[in-house]
Amino acid sequence: MPVQVIDRNLKFTGPFTRRVKTDTLVLHHAAAKSCTVEDVHRWHLGNGWLGIGYHYFVSKSGGVYLGRPEHVWGAHAEGHNDHTIGICVEGDYDVETAMPTPQKKAIIALVKDILARHPGVEIVGHRDLNATLCPGRNYPLDEIVTAASGTLILGPAQATIEQAQAWAKSRQAAQVFIDLAPLYWQEAPYRGGVRPEVAYAQAGKETAFGRFGGVIPGPEWHNWCGLKTTQGGGNYDPNAHAKFADDLTGVQAHLDHLALYAGAPGYPLPGTPDPRHFPYLAGTAPTVESLSGKWAGAGYGESIVRDYLAGLLATPAPVTEDPEKEQLQKEIDLLKEQVLDLQAHRDSLLDLIERARNILAEV
Repeated sequence: MPVQVIDRNLKFTGPFTRRVKTDTLVLHHAAAKSCTVEDVHRWHLGNGWLGIGYHYFVSKSGGVYLGRPEHVWGAHAEGHNDHTIGICVEGDYDVETAMPTPQKKAIIALVKDILARHPGVEIVGHRDLNATLCPGRNYPLDEIVTAASGTLILGPAQATIEQAQAWAKSRQAAQVFIDLAPLYWQEAPYRGGVRPEVAYAQAGKETAFGRFGGVIPGPEWHNWCGLKTTQGGGNYDPNAHAKFADDLTGVQAHLDHLALYAGAPGYPLPGTPDPRHFPYLAGTAPTVESLSGKWAGAGYGESIVRDYLAGLLATPAPVTEDPEKEQLQKEIDLLKEQVLDLQAHRDSLLDLIERARNILAEV
């Protein structure tokens, strides 16, 4: 649903310059705990500008207000106004520690709305472009970016193999699925830079944690993500689904298919074991959520994130003992006991010497 933008009919002092490209969205705060879009407009007029320099202003109560028209140059990020859209929020998030929920939700909705019109734009804070603290140290920039743009498929791992295996065990996974995890972490950096925990979470969904029971009969097919053959076919037709020689090949095919969807550099990849490595898929789903309606039906990507990936990322990394360290600690404990024994023996000898001296003194 489009965001409801409130237009206060602000009066500007001159004509605007039309922006010819938009590749960045810049997030700001007003550095004022309480203010309105009219206040900001007045302040900027006082600077000698045409009026408010931002394209949008979001109040703490969640109201979204129009500043400058979205398609024109702003006045909010020096040296970057010709290619950016600026969003300012009411508040001083260098001092205030928590953004009100209605405001945060409104910003996320607005950013999503802008991304729909300008796909692929980068979302940054003002401080990423200019020497400033804006939008403040407590501005929830990462949270807003993640919520608005979705869960990226590509990127460095955000969980360890041990976390993944602990999560799998907590979900009563088959041992073959638990043992599979290291292959994803081993291969992901070389298969487009797919986040291994994303692929492993998807495999958990597709195979019921290695218990299977669906159209793919079991782990002997080494198909961990429901990939079909090149020819394809019905969703419930086993012959329409791929078989791989081993788990390594199956994991590589899975990662390559995700990397293709996400638009990884170098993809489509020559020589891939992915049987459905179709060039038209390249870059059509950069986030897990955008796999919905592409890899599978509506809600598919959201389910991976909500029902699988979130739990994996929240699983504490298990504490594993280093065998050498454990043995060394045992030896230290034994030495401590020996020292205590020696001290007790020393005390007994000192007591015996003292008694002997007393006897000699009486003779």
